[in-house]
Amino acid sequence: MTGNIHSCENREEQQAEAKILEVEIMLLQIKIKNYKSIGGEIIFDLVAGSGSELKDHLFIEENNMKALPTIAIFGANASGKTNFIDAIYDMCHNIIDSHNYDENSTIHVTPYLFDQNLRSQPTEFEIFFSLNDGKEYKYGYKATTGHVLEEWLHVRKLSKNNTKWLHIFNRKDHEINCDERYKDLSSYCERINNKKLLLSYVGKFSPDPVFSEIYNWFSLLFLINVKTLNNDLQKMIDLCINLYSKDESRKDFLLKFIKEFDHSIEGINIKDERSNNGMMKRKVYTIHKDKEYPLDIESDGIKKLFVCCAIWYEHLKNKSGVFIADELDSQLHPLVTRRIVRMYNDEEHNEKRSQLIFTSHNLVIMDNQELRRDAIWFTKKNKNDFTELCSLAEVKVINGQEVRADLNYEKNYLAKNLKIGYSKENNPNN
Repeated sequence: MTGNIHSCENREEQQAEAKILEVEIMLLQIKIKNYKSIGGEIIFDLVAGSGSELKDHLFIEENNMKALPTIAIFGANASGKTNFIDAIYDMCHNIIDSHNYDENSTIHVTPYLFDQNLRSQPTEFEIFFSLNDGKEYKYGYKATTGHVLEEWLHVRKLSKNNTKWLHIFNRKDHEINCDERYKDLSSYCERINNKKLLLSYVGKFSPDPVFSEIYNWFSLLFLINVKTLNNDLQKMIDLCINLYSKDESRKDFLLKFIKEFDHSIEGINIKDERSNNGMMKRKVYTIHKDKEYPLDIESDGIKKLFVCCAIWYEHLKNKSGVFIADELDSQLHPLVTRRIVRMYNDEEHNEKRSQLIFTSHNLVIMDNQELRRDAIWFTKKNKNDFTELCSLAEVKVINGQEVRADLNYEKNYLAKNLKIGYSKENNPNN
């Protein structure tokens, strides 16, 4: 890691200037309301706070806005970690696919079911992000399983200050109110039904590059969870085989990563072979002591790395994206998880300034040398049994100790009868 930035102010300024020259796509904030265990609104913020620790773990945007490359989410079982990841998945699923929805389709939302009032209310999603045009975008929608009620897309200058939002479009049912520059959007009213998101439709079919770029950005949010790995692992391996076959350096990246933790694997070969039905199919072999063995015999952890490294290489070397994982540490040694976090936090590895969001029970990375306080988040249930989400930077006291950058986070997190105290303005129960 580039830890020497702390000791040289001039070098830090040079690094900041170099990063500003190329503004990449960046996820800044997500808001979710009324989804599964998330009853009230939760806000997930990837804009860095004022903490001075680990400054080299930040992406510096235009106008000195600082974004986090990595956020880890911890919490007890059934506190809502997976529901939060599922909410992002369903939000993106609707954006990417709803242009294909017909009247018989179901919009992917699941309201809080244990409250009669919320059960009949819409789910709300809102996401803030920057594109490489130096602007910040705010997109959101409210929907039930059968009806898109509202949808909006706004834009403003990317800045740490609260600059004025300008609307690109506001939609309510079939009525679309557009800015004059995008007046052609009103012609899409008749082409979208109650199940289709306008962004999904114009992202696929509008000639305006703004919408296609935003639409394509959502396709770069790669989500992975334990269920997907268990149920569709072979399908994902087959998809990744094609990626490795197209780019030898991608395979070198995988092998180098694996050999840091498993020296017995000397190489990886991908071969075209004819199956029993006569069809040609690519198969993966690992090399141990100069002999080839099918990937099938390797551990689930190695298979998971085969899939994930293909995506990490794409995000770190080719195109900026967001990798979102539920239980990233599942099937992986704690030191492997730490290596992944360091890879995303290291600007030399993370050439395209991609971001990593993951849930975990691995406390090796809950360390003040690995993650900033605003990069460590917690889920918990409040008195209404709603999932709450907050960062360690918002917490003032843990077990009677002031939360400072030098606090032993892991020790205090595991303490019996854990007590967390918020500052008055950040108390979620206010």
